[in-house]
Amino acid sequence: MRLITASVDTWSRVWDLARGGKPEAVLEGHVSLSRGLDVLLDGRCLVSGRRDGVALLWE
Repeated sequence: MRLITASVDTWSRVWDLARGGKPEAVLEGHVSLSRGLDVLLDGRCLVSGRRDGVALLWE
């Protein structure tokens, strides 16, 4: 099972809960806090968005 978080440091992190305390991926790209995260149904892509309308697609 994976958990995806967004933080005030502007980075999003993907955690593999079975692996413990280290993130599986750190996604850097936003210059301000992400306001929304969503994963596509196939689980291969993540979309993150900011309040100013900028969205990033992560594969």
